[in-house]
Amino acid sequence: MRKFGWLLGGSLALGIILSMYSIYSAADIRVQALPTPYKYRIMFISPELGNPYWNPLINAVKSEAKKEHISIEVSGSNRMNAEEMQEAMNMAIASRVDGIILLPINDSHITEMANKATVSGIPVFTVINDIPTSLRKSYIGTDHIQSGVKVGKDIAAYLHGTGNIGVVKDSNFLSLQELRLAGIKQALKLYPNIHLIELSQDQVMSRNASQQTDLLLNEHPDLSAFIGLGQNDSSGIVSSIEHRSTVENYAIYSFDYTEEVANLMRRRAIIESVEHDLHHIGLKSVQQLSAWLEGKQLPLPTHSYTNMHVISSEIGGN
Repeated sequence: MRKFGWLLGGSLALGIILSMYSIYSAADIRVQALPTPYKYRIMFISPELGNPYWNPLINAVKSEAKKEHISIEVSGSNRMNAEEMQEAMNMAIASRVDGIILLPINDSHITEMANKATVSGIPVFTVINDIPTSLRKSYIGTDHIQSGVKVGKDIAAYLHGTGNIGVVKDSNFLSLQELRLAGIKQALKLYPNIHLIELSQDQVMSRNASQQTDLLLNEHPDLSAFIGLGQNDSSGIVSSIEHRSTVENYAIYSFDYTEEVANLMRRRAIIESVEHDLHHIGLKSVQQLSAWLEGKQLPLPTHSYTNMHVISSEIGGN
C-alpha cells in the first residue's frame, strides 16, 4: 500500500507539473503570437549609404517611419554600385516588404527592378532623382527644372548677359542633371550673348569633373563661368582651374550644397549653390507611402515637389 501511495502521489505531482508547463507554454505561445507594433514594413534603398550628405534624408525617413509605426530597413550600396542596388531591390521583393523608397541611379537594371517590384504589388516611391519611365508610383523631391531656371537667371545677371559657360556633369545622376540643364537653357533663352559649352555624352562618362574642366578650358580658353550639375563636381572644377589660373577669374555655380561646397564658398571659390530640403523629402516620402498603403491618397500625385533654397556667397548672386 505504501508503494502504491508513493506511486499515486508521484503521478499526481507529475500531472501538476505537466499541467503547469502546458499553461506556461500556452502563455509563451500567446505572447509570441501577439501582433507586432508595426503597421507596415518598408525599405529605403540608397546608392551612397556612406555619404554623410544623405544623413538628413535617411534620419528623416527613420524618424517618420517610427512615428507612423512602420518598420524601416535601410539598404543599398556605399559606393554607387548598381549590382548592390539590384541585390537590395531583390531582397526587398523576396521578403515581401509593403513598400520601397528608392534613391535611384541612372541604370537600366534599377528601372527594371522598380518595375519588378511594382508588378509584384510593392509600390516604389523615388526621392531626389527620378526614373519617370518606370512604373514607380510617385517622385518626391526638388523640381530640378525650376532650380535650373533660378541658377540660369542668377548666372546671367552675374555675367551681365554676356559670356561662355562650361557645363560639367556627374555620370551617376544624369537624369536630374538633364532637368537642371533644361531649366538653365530655359532661363538663358533671353540672353543670346550667353553660350553653354557642353561635352559629349562619351566625354562625360569617361572623365571626372576635374578632367572635364581641363578639356573645356583647353578647347575653350574664353570661358568665363562654370556650372557643376552634379553633387561632386565643384571641387574638381576648382582644382582644375587652380592648377592653371586663379579661381576668381571664373564664376562657378553648384547645384548641391554639400559641406565641401560650403567650404569652397567660404573661400569665395563658388558663387552660388542650391540647398535641397532633404529632411522634408524624407518625411514626405514616408507620409505619402503610408497614405498610399492605407488608401488615403488617391489619386496619387506623380510628382510632389519640395522647397529648395539658393545660397550665395558675398561676391555674387542674389
